[in-house]
Amino acid sequence: MNLEIDSERGRSVAECLYKAFHEKGIHGKKDMPEDKLPMGVQERSLEHILFVTLTTCIDYMRDSQSLWNNSRKTYEDPQTSYLFEPSLVSETPIEKIIEDMNKHNLSQRPRQDAKIWRTNSITFHKKWNNNPINLFEKFSYDALEILRHLRNNRRDYPYLSADKIPLVWLRILKDNVGIKFKNIEKVPIPVDTHIARATLATGVVRGKATINKDELNELIKEAWFKSLDSLKINNRQIIPLDLDKPFWHLSRYGCSKYRDKSSGQCSRKETCEAKDFCVKGKIQKEKDIYDIDTWL
Repeated sequence: MNLEIDSERGRSVAECLYKAFHEKGIHGKKDMPEDKLPMGVQERSLEHILFVTLTTCIDYMRDSQSLWNNSRKTYEDPQTSYLFEPSLVSETPIEKIIEDMNKHNLSQRPRQDAKIWRTNSITFHKKWNNNPINLFEKFSYDALEILRHLRNNRRDYPYLSADKIPLVWLRILKDNVGIKFKNIEKVPIPVDTHIARATLATGVVRGKATINKDELNELIKEAWFKSLDSLKINNRQIIPLDLDKPFWHLSRYGCSKYRDKSSGQCSRKETCEAKDFCVKGKIQKEKDIYDIDTWL
């Protein structure tokens, strides 16, 4: 493997994209799939927290926009809204949950998603009195301790204890619900295909390698910890979770659609907020293997 981390470049990329996102958006967009609440749900309420928590549990290997839209439809339907109340889900047969999660296409893998949803609901019902806040209070809102608890109890929190999903969960709770976690600056960026592609396309991690997804993800997490060390914008320390939204937009509406996977040519480069950082070369992914050959 011959990939390098360019933390100075990463610092410049982070500053550029963070400012652009909060001023005018990336590719003209600022909204995230999870931003819009179901009708009748008050921002920062327990209902908001449960809506975010349970939807995030099945946010894997699927289009996020579709997932959150279908989750809102499920919540707004009186016949399926019970799915967001852990106590009611806990006493509902799995076949009924499968049927009701299918009604508005909330589930993509019907039986698996229903089991994930039901198991997490049972855990929050039995262990935390139907309220994730009780879990956070148990660990004094320490993000690292919360993540450790999830990892140590994987059977109780399927997918909410995985590699990416709990990081996204904490980020949404921080940004959209306003929960203030301790040690949140020590939580890594939740690397998915979009975050990986954007990091590679901007040259923060570059070089020549054939590397599996897990190895690359760890390298990208390290790259952003190094790049953001002591970076402040408007007297605010920038942390890895702050880059999740800008980089998701950069890839979803730019790199993933308009950048040629072999040459690196991008038809949106001239209007892209990251145009000064776009590298040349190949970024290809086949299943869980990346084939990378990039240069400045």
